[in-house]
Amino acid sequence: GIFKRVFRKPKPDPEGITIALSAAGVSPDEAIYVGDSLLDMETAKNAGVTFVGFKTPFECPYRMEDHREIVKYLKE
Repeated sequence: GIFKRVFRKPKPDPEGITIALSAAGVSPDEAIYVGDSLLDMETAKNAGVTFVGFKTPFECPYRMEDHREIVKYLKE
Protein backbone atom coordinates (compact mmCIF):
# COMPACT_ATOMS: atom_id res chain seq x y z
CA GLY A 1 0.00 0.00 0.00
CA ILE A 2 0.86 3.64 -0.18
CA PHE A 3 1.62 3.83 3.52
CA LYS A 4 4.51 1.40 3.19
CA ARG A 5 6.13 3.75 0.66
CA VAL A 6 5.52 6.96 2.62
CA PHE A 7 6.05 5.97 6.25
CA ARG A 8 9.03 4.14 7.69
CA LYS A 9 7.18 2.16 10.33
CA PRO A 10 4.24 -0.14 9.52
CA LYS A 11 1.01 -0.42 11.47
CA PRO A 12 0.44 -0.78 14.37
CA ASP A 13 3.07 1.92 14.84
CA PRO A 14 1.18 5.22 15.06
CA GLU A 15 3.64 7.10 12.83
CA GLY A 16 1.23 7.50 9.90
CA ILE A 17 -1.58 8.84 12.07
CA THR A 18 0.78 11.09 14.02
CA ILE A 19 2.21 12.63 10.85
CA ALA A 20 -1.27 13.18 9.38
CA LEU A 21 -2.54 14.80 12.58
CA SER A 22 0.48 17.08 12.78
CA ALA A 23 0.09 18.14 9.15
CA ALA A 24 -3.59 18.92 9.76
CA GLY A 25 -2.92 20.70 13.06
CA VAL A 26 -5.25 18.33 14.89
CA SER A 27 -4.72 16.64 18.25
CA PRO A 28 -5.51 12.94 18.78
CA ASP A 29 -8.54 13.74 20.94
CA GLU A 30 -10.01 15.75 18.06
CA ALA A 31 -9.66 12.96 15.50
CA ILE A 32 -11.16 9.61 14.62
CA TYR A 33 -9.62 6.76 12.67
CA VAL A 34 -11.93 4.68 10.52
CA GLY A 35 -10.69 1.19 9.76
CA ASP A 36 -11.78 -2.35 9.05
CA SER A 37 -9.24 -4.53 10.82
CA LEU A 38 -7.92 -5.35 14.26
CA LEU A 39 -4.59 -3.92 13.11
CA ASP A 40 -6.32 -0.60 12.34
CA MET A 41 -7.93 -0.64 15.80
CA GLU A 42 -4.56 -1.26 17.47
CA THR A 43 -2.93 1.49 15.39
CA ALA A 44 -5.60 4.00 16.43
CA LYS A 45 -5.16 3.00 20.07
CA ASN A 46 -1.40 3.46 19.82
CA ALA A 47 -1.95 6.95 18.38
CA GLY A 48 -4.49 7.89 21.07
CA VAL A 49 -7.22 8.33 18.46
CA THR A 50 -10.80 7.06 18.68
CA PHE A 51 -11.33 4.08 16.39
CA VAL A 52 -14.52 3.63 14.35
CA GLY A 53 -14.87 0.22 12.79
CA PHE A 54 -16.24 0.07 9.26
CA LYS A 55 -18.11 -3.15 8.50
CA THR A 56 -15.95 -4.96 11.02
CA PRO A 57 -16.68 -8.60 11.87
CA PHE A 58 -15.35 -8.00 15.40
CA GLU A 59 -16.65 -6.04 18.38
CA CYS A 60 -15.50 -2.49 18.88
CA PRO A 61 -16.97 0.45 20.84
CA TYR A 62 -17.85 2.45 17.73
CA ARG A 63 -18.94 0.85 14.50
CA MET A 64 -20.69 1.72 11.24
CA GLU A 65 -22.03 -0.28 8.33
CA ASP A 66 -22.52 2.61 5.91
CA HIS A 67 -20.08 5.47 5.25
CA ARG A 68 -22.91 7.99 5.71
CA GLU A 69 -23.03 7.08 9.39
CA ILE A 70 -19.72 8.91 9.90
CA VAL A 71 -21.55 12.15 10.70
CA LYS A 72 -22.67 10.79 14.07
CA TYR A 73 -19.01 10.54 15.12
CA LEU A 74 -18.05 14.05 14.01
CA LYS A 75 -18.18 17.09 16.26
CA GLU A 76 -17.95 20.74 15.41
